[in-house]
Amino acid sequence: MRIAAQTLPAGKKLGPFKARRFAMTFGNSNVRMHVNGKLRVVPPSANATGYVLDRKGRHTIPAGKLPTCAHA
Repeated sequence: MRIAAQTLPAGKKLGPFKARRFAMTFGNSNVRMHVNGKLRVVPPSANATGYVLDRKGRHTIPAGKLPTCAHA
């Protein structure tokens, strides 16, 4: 499944999504992330942060490898 790049305003919800692997970038850490029905903490950060969700769990993406609209 591929989802086109989207910008969500504060308070907007999107999903749920089902896929084997899902990569995302957040502009900052002001995010509430629910994975398989469980709230996952997103540590404070003033910079963009990214995650990959797969069958093994949630993994942080290094800053230089964050997905962007150009990868869509």
